[in-house]
Amino acid sequence: MMKAVTAYEMQRIESEWFDSGRQTLENLMDQVGSSIAEWVVGALHRPAALCNIAVLAGKGNNGGDAIIAAKYLAGAGAKVDIILCLPRGSDDPLLKSARDSGVRITDASQLQRQGRTQAVEICGRADIVIDGVFGFSISRPIDGGLGALFRAVRDASSRIVAIDLPSGAHPDTGSFDANGLPADCTLSVGLPKIGTALRFGHPEFGREHHVLDIGVPDGLTDGVKSAILTDELCSGFLPPRSALSHKGDHGRALLIVGSGAYPGAAVLAAKACARSSVGLLTVAVDPSVKPIIAAAVPESTYLDLPALPDGHTDAVRAVELLLPAVQRVDAVLIGSGMGVSQGNRALLERLFAARDEWRDTVAICDADALTMMAGSDTWDASDGNVIVTPHPGEMSRFLGTDIASVEADRRSAVERAAHMVGGVAVLKGASTLIADADGRLRINMRPNSGLARGGTGDALAGLTTGLAAQSDPFDAASIGVHLHSVAGEMATSEIGEYGLTASDVIGYIPAALRQLASSRVTS
Repeated sequence: MMKAVTAYEMQRIESEWFDSGRQTLENLMDQVGSSIAEWVVGALHRPAALCNIAVLAGKGNNGGDAIIAAKYLAGAGAKVDIILCLPRGSDDPLLKSARDSGVRITDASQLQRQGRTQAVEICGRADIVIDGVFGFSISRPIDGGLGALFRAVRDASSRIVAIDLPSGAHPDTGSFDANGLPADCTLSVGLPKIGTALRFGHPEFGREHHVLDIGVPDGLTDGVKSAILTDELCSGFLPPRSALSHKGDHGRALLIVGSGAYPGAAVLAAKACARSSVGLLTVAVDPSVKPIIAAAVPESTYLDLPALPDGHTDAVRAVELLLPAVQRVDAVLIGSGMGVSQGNRALLERLFAARDEWRDTVAICDADALTMMAGSDTWDASDGNVIVTPHPGEMSRFLGTDIASVEADRRSAVERAAHMVGGVAVLKGASTLIADADGRLRINMRPNSGLARGGTGDALAGLTTGLAAQSDPFDAASIGVHLHSVAGEMATSEIGEYGLTASDVIGYIPAALRQLASSRVTS
């Protein structure tokens, strides 16, 4: 499992590692510097001897790692310049070792105009610029002088590779200093840092992320509750299948979705659920739109939701119909395309007021259900068997805040939501987050603009519901998010980001499932 750590957790891990006697700071820094240099050499498009490398160094261990990397890169034949962005002692042994290896050193730490001009010239001719100024140790705003240097480096237009985090990124939230240095690629040392994982895909963090394996002992990460979603991790949560099984062995799902205004949302949720490997699927829907959905999803059975003469849902009769149904299934999706109405609001309130009668059924609340239930006391009856799947706008209403506050600290937002429902919360976005009430967090680092369109959320909700009918809610939400992203990547690779639709993504769910199952077999 690839854990993701806060700055405090990484410092604790290193401290315990050193205290155990199995590692020293000097050896670790040498190993990190060597690993960085090895990666950079592999990333060059021509022999190292033909390349120029610029290394921006700070005064802490991150700067030390960068200086050691510079020494190894010079040893590989590259022409290497170190630009001191913050002062280091003139008797620094790391600088002496680098200088003895042929590395040129420029002191721009005073940040005078001449130093910045020289730094720009060095970075302008560099094939790669290594950012080793702050890493995860930043604890103060970047001042104007250093910010001016960073702007000058950006203007040089060379490829920037950050060690651990781009300088200016908060290690735990990913918030970015206005005077920071955006990266094209981030190299996480040992373990991904939470800040990078939360904001991966944002311009400041680039589109490349690599983890440098430095041999962190597994036991030192036992207390870390955050992880990155991967095929290897999610394959372990995939519901098992036996050659002797029947449809009842693979879960029963019920979808309370759709309306006259939004029949497409019901179609997409149902199609994705049918592709989830669930055994049995039922859709409860307004009878006026049932023919549309039934034509698209013949694999499902249907329940007609009763309506009042004015066309609104008859909440009393609907709940009488739904209560026996939700007791017979393993997971129920509520919300996708339902529409916000007084009748639907009453239906939800009555259904959840009787939660004790269907407590063993996982409830997935999405879209309009979240809007109608925001601010209610519905969640007081929750027992961990609930999954909510908001996008940032829905999350802001759910938490009673604004979108800017949600986006400023996405981790805090999703964890608050998980505690509110006493179950699982999924905060959708470029990097989707999944949290549970026990403090576990999983992060999906697969940004894809092809998924930024209507209907993909309905597909995710349906897929997650089918999986929740077969497995633990937290694991089901994790697999659903992962499979949705992988299917989206497959569709994007074939179709492109511009013409992609939610239906295209659903069409690639079987291939994504096959890839995940294959990973389980070979891992």
